[in-house]
Amino acid sequence: MYVGRMGRHGVSLKPIAKRIAGLWDTIMREGERATLHTHDSYEELYYIVDGEAKIKIGDEELTVSRGDVVYIPPGVNHNVEAVSSLRIISFKVYTGNHNLDLNRLYIS
Repeated sequence: MYVGRMGRHGVSLKPIAKRIAGLWDTIMREGERATLHTHDSYEELYYIVDGEAKIKIGDEELTVSRGDVVYIPPGVNHNVEAVSSLRIISFKVYTGNHNLDLNRLYIS
């Protein structure tokens, strides 16, 4: 059994889980954006807890808001821009060797 507590940036399950990378609780201020990035070895889900965002996934751009769930497949460029104060829960599931995919997300 494992019980973890969400820290400042979430909880990583990498040391104990085979396919679940972790769960992250991210808060962004209006106008902040994550850099365009990709994760080759995991799928990602975003749950929009509060606020509104523009999300670019591959060639598509959509506006999402509270209650929306967004699926991001592995290997597809994506980013998020907060249209308003935003809270996102993200959940990552590995599809391959997670030691090869250590990309970092930067918010500016």
